Amino acid sequence: MTKKKSRLMFWTEQLFVAVKVSVLFWVVLLKKGMVYAWIPAIKTAFEFIQLEHPYDESWWQFSKKKTEGTLFEKFLSFLLTFSHDQLVIIDACLHRYLFDCVRPG
Repeated sequence: MTKKKSRLMFWTEQLFVAVKVSVLFWVVLLKKGMVYAWIPAIKTAFEFIQLEHPYDESWWQFSKKKTEGTLFEKFLSFLLTFSHDQLVIIDACLHRYLFDCVRPG
């Protein structure tokens, strides 16, 4: 007969896995280059979550696995980066425009 885990242990393990996946995502993203690595980093994070026991697996060893992104994935990652940059520029311009309109004089 197996012993049931307490809710505290369950949520502690879930938090631990979430932190490991987050670190893994950013490590893969920075290792492969931010512009072209968004989709491969997301795929790696999902692969890690789908492991049978992700809390026992080493995220560092998992990040060293060679996963080459396809040209289409790199193109999608580039589009994500480009659209994010455009949104940041539009937001900065909009804030500047609104700030100039509100300022007296």
